[in-house]
Amino acid sequence: MLNKLIVTIITFLAVAHLCVAQSVMPKTVITSVNGKPMVPAVLHTNSNDSLTISFDLLEPDLRYVRASLTPLTLDNKPSQMAEIEFLPSFNRAEVTDIENSQSTVTTYTHYKFILSGENLLPTHSGNYRLDFVDDDQPSDTILSIPFCVAESNASFSTALTSATDLSFNQGQRQLSLQCNIDKSIVNLNSNDISLAVFIDGQPVASGIHPTRLDGNRAIFEHQPALIFNNGNIWRRFDITDSYYPGHGILLIQQTPDGNHRFLTEKDVPRVDTQYQTDGTLYGGYIIDSHIGVPETNADYCDVVFTLDIPFMPTTPVAIRSDFTRYMPGGVLPMSFDSISNKYKAFTNLKQGVYNYQYLVGNPLKPDSIEGNFNETPHRYDLLLYYTSPTIRYPRIIGYHSFIYNGN
Repeated sequence: MLNKLIVTIITFLAVAHLCVAQSVMPKTVITSVNGKPMVPAVLHTNSNDSLTISFDLLEPDLRYVRASLTPLTLDNKPSQMAEIEFLPSFNRAEVTDIENSQSTVTTYTHYKFILSGENLLPTHSGNYRLDFVDDDQPSDTILSIPFCVAESNASFSTALTSATDLSFNQGQRQLSLQCNIDKSIVNLNSNDISLAVFIDGQPVASGIHPTRLDGNRAIFEHQPALIFNNGNIWRRFDITDSYYPGHGILLIQQTPDGNHRFLTEKDVPRVDTQYQTDGTLYGGYIIDSHIGVPETNADYCDVVFTLDIPFMPTTPVAIRSDFTRYMPGGVLPMSFDSISNKYKAFTNLKQGVYNYQYLVGNPLKPDSIEGNFNETPHRYDLLLYYTSPTIRYPRIIGYHSFIYNGN
């Protein structure tokens, strides 16, 4: 009984801490390139591409927010380059597109910033980070957004197969590709070429050198780093409507303050179930409220997740989604509720449709809860890097994105 009481108290304190922490952190962070939501966000050199970043702060007062740019190394650490090397003007821009929420129970302020040719756009390819700070508290960063600028000096030919070097039709996919590099890039060396892979916006591999070079053609094949578990379709829930339970929602409760609390359906492991097709947002979400403008008219609601698995005192359990990307550690931790004997997590989300999945273990992985299936569709993003002793930054000489539909 005492142990159950202790676990219950810890769960309560964790939820309370989460509520406090999330009331001041940026919410509903959306990055889009040319109006299309994109993670990772990739712009192209010598183009009219623009990157739009929007986010909410759950507070009524408007802040004077400014943005600045930081170039990053190949391993995403701040570069030592001077500002004049990557920017044609001052490294500062004001966020002027600011609106308060309208007719919502939760009061928030919506911020939007567009990075384009007229506003902090870097002059060359590479990894970057856009930092947003309050002018009154410049030492505290509100939000940091990583993005990339890519050249078009490489073309890609890709192949995926379930007949991997490790298994056959066992829920794994092996990626192989050939990259034809422009002949303007001379004296190629395998150590100077590397590949980074994202699946559904999640970084899954980086620093992969070619298996071999054939002139200006980089060939990546039969590498363990290019074998990935295929996972399961993302779970989905719909909190668009505040009064009628949407997909994946068991019950809606109205709290005394007029807010709405959505209880998701009781989730169970899917390892031993058959694969079931469902619509996917590739881990993302869409904000929608059916009323007014979603950016400022959609309300924030409490969402309670429940996962029915046995208590594991030394094993972390968490939730991953695009909405957890900017939380500490990139996940929403779960706590065991000794009353219901289930894992629970609580967060506050804007009205819309969301994807999510469960992670278990150390390190956290979805395999033991979600399973792996050959049919699962994914979005792949590939970045080809070129480094050389003669340049001070990692060039991204090619970018390729494609959808794998499960066949």
